Amino acid sequence: MNFDQLFIEHYAYCTQWLMQQFGCDEDIASNCVIDAFETMIYKRNRGETIREDNIRGLIVTIAKNNYLKQLKQNNNNFLVDFEALTILLNKQGNVEEKVFENETTEAEKTLLLAKNQAFQMALNKLSDKCKTLLEHYYIYGYRLTDLVDMLDYSSNNVIRDKRRTCYQQLQKWANTFLSDK
Repeated sequence: MNFDQLFIEHYAYCTQWLMQQFGCDEDIASNCVIDAFETMIYKRNRGETIREDNIRGLIVTIAKNNYLKQLKQNNNNFLVDFEALTILLNKQGNVEEKVFENETTEAEKTLLLAKNQAFQMALNKLSDKCKTLLEHYYIYGYRLTDLVDMLDYSSNNVIRDKRRTCYQQLQKWANTFLSDK
């Protein structure tokens, strides 16, 4: 197995795949793919058998696991950062902003926890593509024009409509879950 040739053949595809699946930066995706190749070299040097029938799939899997491990180590979540989204929704006037302070009553704390739980349940109902879109737009501040290519949408109009639809779904489900409490 010639790793130089494998790298040339599969590096670009695997990096693009990570960027599209997780919406991560090219540098992060690149590092994860390079780490995947290093893992394969390490395994080969230890005498482990590396199946060559689906080598690209193996590289992608190792790179994906590297990326997820990195997120976990950084205490991040590739899904929506819930606290930041809640703050955003508060600014939009959809949820009353309440911070746990000493003067916050138990009833207010209970209501805030119920709202948090409702939004978490609503987030879980969204598709991964919606979660990624909302996260990158609202939390990380990407412009829609940047996200068109990054998330593989066909135009600004399509991504703008998708963002609006995803946001409305999130609001609807959160309100539904909250009214059920």
